[in-house]
Amino acid sequence: MPLPREISSLPLTNSQQKSLTEKGIQIVSEISNSSPDVEFNIEELTKAPETKIASQLLMEEKSMRDINSFLDNLDVLLKGVLRPGLVTEFVGLPGSGRTQLCAQIIDDSLYGVTIYICSNLDFSITRLREIIGNYKKSVKCFKDYDETVILKNIQFIDIMSSDQLLECLEFLNEFGKEHKNITLVIIDSITYPLRLCESNEKTSLICFIITELRNLAKKYNFSVVMTNDMTTIVGSSGNEVVPSLRDTFYHMINNRILLSQKDNIFEAEILKASTKFPVKCNYKFLDDVT
Repeated sequence: MPLPREISSLPLTNSQQKSLTEKGIQIVSEISNSSPDVEFNIEELTKAPETKIASQLLMEEKSMRDINSFLDNLDVLLKGVLRPGLVTEFVGLPGSGRTQLCAQIIDDSLYGVTIYICSNLDFSITRLREIIGNYKKSVKCFKDYDETVILKNIQFIDIMSSDQLLECLEFLNEFGKEHKNITLVIIDSITYPLRLCESNEKTSLICFIITELRNLAKKYNFSVVMTNDMTTIVGSSGNEVVPSLRDTFYHMINNRILLSQKDNIFEAEILKASTKFPVKCNYKFLDDVT
C-alpha cells in the first residue's frame, strides 16, 4: 500500500495550498477532480516526470541563450551560468557591485522581458538610464535602440515583506501564462523580506521560495538572479564573514557568485556552479573603463 502523499509535495501556488488546507485537505488522495472547488488537474500534477535522453538534453543546452552583462571578462565567467531554469545568487558586502551588476544584466532586455523585484529601495532608474547610455556608446547591438525599447521590457515590483514576496511568485505564474518572452527575474535582495521571520519559519520559507522559483524558471524558461548579504558569525576560531541564509539556501540554489571590490576594480568568483568549475575574474563597469 503506497504511503500517503502530502499536498505540500505538489507544485501548487501558496494560495492554492492555503485553500486546500482551509478545507481540511492534507493529503493528495483527499482531492477529487470532480469537486467544483478544485481549480487544477490532480492527475496532471501527480503524473511521473517526463523522461528525456541525454542527447536531447545536450541539444536543449546548446540552444539556450545566456544572459549577458556585455562586460567581456565577466561574460566569459558567466557563460553557461545565467541560463534559463537556473537560480543564481550574487553575494557580497555593501559596495561589491551587486545591484549595479543586476542593472547591467537588465539591459539584456533587448531580447525579452525582465522582472525586477526590489526589496531594499536601492535601485535607481536614473542610474539605469546612465548604463543604457554607456551601452549605446560602447556595445554595437545597442547603438540603434532607443532607451524606451529597453525600459518598456522591464517590470518593476517594490516589496517589503515575505508575504509580498510570496505574492510575487503567484504574479510570476500568472504573468508567465500570458507572456512567453520572460528572460530574467531578479530579486534584489532575497535577505531583506525575510529579516523578520523566526529562524524555524525562515528555513521552510526559503525552501518553498527557491523550489517555486526553480519550478517557474523551468516552466516559463527564464533565468533567476537574486542578491544576498554577508553576515558575521562567531565560531571557535573567531569571527567569520559568510553569506546570509546559510546552508539551507546554499544547497538549493544552482549557482553562487561572490562579488567584491577594491580600488574600483571589481572581482567575481564562482563559488558554486552547476555548469563549470570555480573560477574568478576582474572586471570594470563601462563607465569606469578609460
